[in-house]
Amino acid sequence: MIELKRTTAYGGTVYLFLNSNFTIRSTEYMRNGENHVGSLIIDGMHNNGGWVVREQVPAVLSQIRQQQEAVA
Repeated sequence: MIELKRTTAYGGTVYLFLNSNFTIRSTEYMRNGENHVGSLIIDGMHNNGGWVVREQVPAVLSQIRQQQEAVA
């Protein structure tokens, strides 16, 4: 299982626990009247709409790879 600690689009912290069934894609969101680019993480289990986080896809994938390498 992969554990991610990410910042939500609105500044809070979310802890995500992902199994092997998840999707990550780039998304745009609005904050304080400005457009931002972040990631949409759909875990397939808990939040059907997905979690929008501030970190962009490469940063999220980097954290996932680090955890996968630590287990291997």
